[in-house]
Amino acid sequence: VDSTLRISLNSTLLSDSVVNKTIVATTARASKDRINQVVAKGAAVWIVDADAEGHVDLRLLLKRMGREGIASVLVEGGSQINSALIKQKLVDKVAVFVAPKILGSGLSALQNLGIDSLEQSIRLHDLRKRQVGEDILLLGRISLN
Repeated sequence: VDSTLRISLNSTLLSDSVVNKTIVATTARASKDRINQVVAKGAAVWIVDADAEGHVDLRLLLKRMGREGIASVLVEGGSQINSALIKQKLVDKVAVFVAPKILGSGLSALQNLGIDSLEQSIRLHDLRKRQVGEDILLLGRISLN
């Protein structure tokens, strides 16, 4: 998902052995030249309408994916897309890695969701955990009211 198609042409997504299965969703804000460059690398480019903020409309993207026979998607994204998916209630499962390291600060997985209390918090259920190397992987279904 890349609203203006800023993806590096040297990205692993465009250079690995499964690039022919890579779909990059963008908006009409992406230049035709850039679209052609990404397609020339072997990926598909889907033009999706933008939401009110100019980003790929995630609800429309997921509907198109369903029409194309894609029933499940793993989003390995930053705080902006992670938060947008949760705010729009487009998530049914989450996977969170917890590392045995303390930084004190760093990159956030989510932006402000407007949750002010534990009573409003998003709950995980059917929780499972698994050790992956030193890390702990938490898997759960998400309850969005």
